[in-house]
Amino acid sequence: MAETISIKGTEGVCNATANSFGGARVVRLVNTGTTPVLITQANATVNTGTFTLLANSVAIIVKAGTDTLVSANNSTILAVATGYSY
Repeated sequence: MAETISIKGTEGVCNATANSFGGARVVRLVNTGTTPVLITQANATVNTGTFTLLANSVAIIVKAGTDTLVSANNSTILAVATGYSY
């Protein structure tokens, strides 16, 4: 069975400003740049994890609605709230 996503918002830049993407529990990130970028997930009190999003790649992040994401690059990481469909 193919997995698809449903779009729940408007794509925008994921930058150094913490963003919960409208309380989304699933967020699609794409790195449109030519270098890897560090992504940090946090809740209200602490960073809960980091990972490197490789150049020209996509990641689907599952998070708590109140968790935020930030990027170490202010222009090449795009994000949109999504949901899963099976």
